[in-house]
Amino acid sequence: MTLRMMATVLLSDGRPQIWAVNDAGELVSSWKRNPAGDPWTGWAGWTPFPGPSGVVQSVTTVTLPDGRPQLIVATDQGEFAKIKVDTHPDAAWTGWGRF
Repeated sequence: MTLRMMATVLLSDGRPQIWAVNDAGELVSSWKRNPAGDPWTGWAGWTPFPGPSGVVQSVTTVTLPDGRPQLIVATDQGEFAKIKVDTHPDAAWTGWGRF
């Protein structure tokens, strides 16, 4: 699997999470398994991250003022975004909405 267009954000517990676009234009994600502090902590394997409709062309992230990460993607169908529902690092994500 070839990955391109990577983006990363720090979760509220300090662990980084990474998204990338694979050869098929789909999102995949990986994250540090344990909280920050141990630089040698392992990473989760690349996991499919259901994207919005269309082929993903680019991906970026931002951290909102309240600490929640926001994921923004551009597809051949438009631009979409989703955010964590609260600041807990294991919180669910909202559905995709038009950006």
